[in-house]
Amino acid sequence: MKQAIRMSMKALRSSLSEADVKAHSEAIIQQIEALPYFDDLLVIGSYMAFNNEIDLSALVHPDAVIVYPKVDGDHMHFIHPQVPDAFSRSPFGVMEPTKGVIMDDVIDLLLVPALAISSDCHRIGYGKGYYDRFLKTNRPKHVIGVIHDIQRIDSFDSGPDDQRLDMVLTEKT
Repeated sequence: MKQAIRMSMKALRSSLSEADVKAHSEAIIQQIEALPYFDDLLVIGSYMAFNNEIDLSALVHPDAVIVYPKVDGDHMHFIHPQVPDAFSRSPFGVMEPTKGVIMDDVIDLLLVPALAISSDCHRIGYGKGYYDRFLKTNRPKHVIGVIHDIQRIDSFDSGPDDQRLDMVLTEKT
């Protein structure tokens, strides 16, 4: 069932125009910046968008550092790049920091991409389990899924290793 949802959501998301992705991303960034605890954040876990994901590259915070995921074997770490533009494309096609400081244990807010998120805040990713393994061992104070509204689903059969998000933001929430 998850694989069928993945295929369907990839197709739906790829059908979005560049203008839609930009508008949805801007709306979600405004919601993130309006969170009651936003001003108190020190470390924000984000990601480099690809394939029409919500693009959070315009998110800025005057006092917080933004860290990005880097896959290392079966695990994922969040890295504060030492050089702001020091990213390279991973074997999965995702832009990752090339070097920097691992900050897994100090993330205040983790923004999580997904292919789909259910009404009970379970996510479907690409199926490798990196975010689930990370969240199982390094649960930040706030974990928010960010997707286009068309990626919301009612439910799916989540597994025992699937980690629940705290909330989901779309351009319509």
